[in-house]
Amino acid sequence: MLQRIQTVYLLIATVLAFCSLALDLYVQNGTVISATEHVALLIAGSLMIADTVAPIFLYTNRSLQKRLCYMAVFMQILFIVALIVTVSKTVPGGVQGIEGFQIAATFPIINIILIYLAIRGINKDESLIKSMDRLR
Repeated sequence: MLQRIQTVYLLIATVLAFCSLALDLYVQNGTVISATEHVALLIAGSLMIADTVAPIFLYTNRSLQKRLCYMAVFMQILFIVALIVTVSKTVPGGVQGIEGFQIAATFPIINIILIYLAIRGINKDESLIKSMDRLR
């Protein structure tokens, strides 16, 4: 399980998803937004973590693993949208730029890249298995 590169990518994505749930996402002028204080961010963050953990243990079923990775990308996008909506509702004047966003707010974007790399690793495993079946 750990010798596959997609597992490493998914583990890193899980750690980053947990960090984005635990750390402050937006700080400006006394306004602090973290995922644990807002219900929409908490739900999206929990789904984000669950969808990056589940494919790690489904390494025997590659098609289901790949589908869950696609769903994890969707959950990352959902978290980003929920963060932008929460910031625009909470901060007076809405989102003016990126100056208030913290480093933890960029973790879902990094996770999308990591999950894409994991999907590429799953595809390489599938092609390797198919080539081995042809040799039999």
